[in-house]
Amino acid sequence: MSAAPKSGWPSVVAMPHLEVSHGKDSIMRGLARVMAIAIGVATCSVSAMAEEKIPFSNDGSKIEWTGTKDDGKHVGGFGKFDGHVVMAGNEPKLLHVDIDTSSIYSDNDKLTSHLKSPDFFHVGKHPKATFTSTSITKGGEGKATHTINGKLTMLGKTQEVQLPAMVTDTEGQFALQSQFTINRSKHGIDYGQGKIHEAVPMSINVRAKH
Repeated sequence: MSAAPKSGWPSVVAMPHLEVSHGKDSIMRGLARVMAIAIGVATCSVSAMAEEKIPFSNDGSKIEWTGTKDDGKHVGGFGKFDGHVVMAGNEPKLLHVDIDTSSIYSDNDKLTSHLKSPDFFHVGKHPKATFTSTSITKGGEGKATHTINGKLTMLGKTQEVQLPAMVTDTEGQFALQSQFTINRSKHGIDYGQGKIHEAVPMSINVRAKH
């Protein structure tokens, strides 16, 4: 039998190390890409798993306000609201609150009815107020553990507000307390200008279990 043709052999024999080296480089680059993708997917999965959405509990949660004027003041709050906090590990990442404006109350029945009218909250047209955080950072004024920046929408008008907050999360019990001030005229509540003060102190105390 005749010998097998030897065409093609010289190039392989002449540069064996170069061909193998190129093959190894290609394989290593491929493995690096696969590992990078796998690490990225794993990191995203861990981050997603670490976040927890916790609804507020009605037990112990309060939203209160104080309306002031030169010759006195009235206090009140909102009886119905709900919301949630998103936790990333032990840190709050997002806060959202929905307030039923028709649940507003005060220390005077006649005033409560007036507050629901078009002069103030116009609850028939604007039944809900909302707050959604845009950032939550550690530290703040006074004894605040965190500073919460967000957008408050009332009567169809949205304004940015900042909440210095005391936040705790111990043994599955989340609590947030904050005292801050809003300007009612920026939301279109202009009744009694010059008699009723524009600044309205607010107090929020919400609790959640997880």
